[in-house]
This record gives sequence, C-alpha cells and structure tokens, in this order.
Amino acid sequence: MEVVEILFVIYVITLVFLCPYTKVEESFGMQALHDLLYLRTNISMYDHIYFPGVVPRSFLGCLLVGSIVSPIIYLSTLLRMDKFISQYIVRICLGLLTTLSLIKFSHCVKKVFGKHVYLRFFMICCSQFHLAFYASRALPNIYALMLVLYSL
Repeated sequence: MEVVEILFVIYVITLVFLCPYTKVEESFGMQALHDLLYLRTNISMYDHIYFPGVVPRSFLGCLLVGSIVSPIIYLSTLLRMDKFISQYIVRICLGLLTTLSLIKFSHCVKKVFGKHVYLRFFMICCSQFHLAFYASRALPNIYALMLVLYSL
C-alpha cells in the first residue's frame, strides 16, 4: 500500500470515531445489520417484519458486512461489550471495504494514466469530506459504490 492509500484509510477510520452517531438515512442499514448480527436466524423478530417501510430494500449489502464482522461481534457479546461498540466495528469494516474498492480503482487509474494522475486522484479523494465520511455509512449508495468501483 502506498502512503496516500494508508492516509485515506486512517482518514475514514478517524471519521468513524469523530462522527459515531447514525443519520436517519442509514437507519434501515444499521437496523438490518443489528438484526442479522444479534437475532441471526430468528427472522420473525426482525425489525423489518414489523415495520417493512414503503420502499422495498435489499439486505445483500448488510449480509456481506454482517458475515465479515459476525465473529468479532460474537466475541464482543461474549465479553459483554456495549452494543454501541458493534456499531464502530460495523462502520470500520464498511469503511475498509469501501476504501479497498477505491484503492483497487486507483490502481487501475495508475496503470492507465500514470502515478501523477493516481496521486492527484487520491489528493482529491482526501480533500472531499463527504467521500470519507459516507464510506463507513450503511447506505445503499455505499454498497453500490463498492460494486461500481470494483467493476470499473
């Protein structure tokens, strides 16, 4: 990993700790992750069974993140850690997944356009608060962003 990539990872993780609370747009994703991680196979108790919402949504992105962090969350429950810690764990995982997809895309940029464009690309990414902030948010656009960056 290059220094600029490491700096961006640090930037994303720092924002997870500086801005720990959820925004209303991510309530579906965070609730879905909570249900997947804590209720597991007890689907009848999932929040989305009781409050399905007006817009149909997918659990696929949440399922990916949930399957990655599940062992860590299980360990945190054994250690009787507060559930709020699980939100940090989920956000860090999501931020790392988003950042890794951005790094993969940046390597393609470097291969096609050279190191100077690659460095400018990361300077632009680091200068935009919203990209680093939303990289760790459980929003449908973030899951889509990861897929789009991997597909390019």
